[in-house]
Amino acid sequence: MTRPDAMEHILARLDGEPGADPADIDRAALARPMPDALRRLYRKSADPMLNGVQLLPLDDYADVNAALPDGWVGFADDLSDGWFALTPDGKVVWLDRSDLRPVAARQIAGSLAAFLDLVLAGQTPWLDRDAAMSDRAALKALLDTPPPWIDTRPPRPDDQIEAARRQLHLPHVLLEILVRTDGLFIPATGARLFGLSDLAPELAVPSPWNGPAASHIGRTPDDRSALLMAADLPDHKADDVIAVATGQSWQTGRVLGPLPTVVLTWIKEGKP
Repeated sequence: MTRPDAMEHILARLDGEPGADPADIDRAALARPMPDALRRLYRKSADPMLNGVQLLPLDDYADVNAALPDGWVGFADDLSDGWFALTPDGKVVWLDRSDLRPVAARQIAGSLAAFLDLVLAGQTPWLDRDAAMSDRAALKALLDTPPPWIDTRPPRPDDQIEAARRQLHLPHVLLEILVRTDGLFIPATGARLFGLSDLAPELAVPSPWNGPAASHIGRTPDDRSALLMAADLPDHKADDVIAVATGQSWQTGRVLGPLPTVVLTWIKEGKP
């Protein structure tokens, strides 16, 4: 089933259900502008449920969206721990109700249509709460036997790695890479993870301890600095990588996700 077909298929399945009153839809949209695709779903059914995902009742739409960041549109409930929302650039993310910070959101699909495809297929990637841990294990296994399209180097002695850890407050997710390779380079994309000699602190990040709370650890495929957070801050999570352009403040950088997930993505993108 192609993505444009997903919406039409769902609308056909909802035939015969009582749709929401258009006036109620308009009132809900006053709290948070509602994309046309959501309006179509509400017009077909006031509270449709598909494979464990329920569109938010219109009475709850305003309350849920009041708790979300500006520009985000909460639209569905997983009937468990979280909500689904559309980001300003149209991606669908899952948010745990106990942590609604943007940085804590997990991307589920690149668009609403792609999300509907997943739902129709009965796929539930949002239930994999341990995705980051799975990527962490996968990355360690991959670096134990590196693929031929990435350049690695022998790791530095343990005492040098430990000295860098203390000086820069390096998180364990980075140390697990450094004990396997002293940095890595992906020629096809230009992505690079620094070795010990090139790691540098970012002193502009407020630190909860006596030492840096973030370090520049490499270059992204689009040639931005890859900044690794070592501490949890109000709008950023420890172990996350932020892409920071030259001259840009770290606060306005783009969050790429947990380090293991980011490095795995770089390696996959560099495969010939």
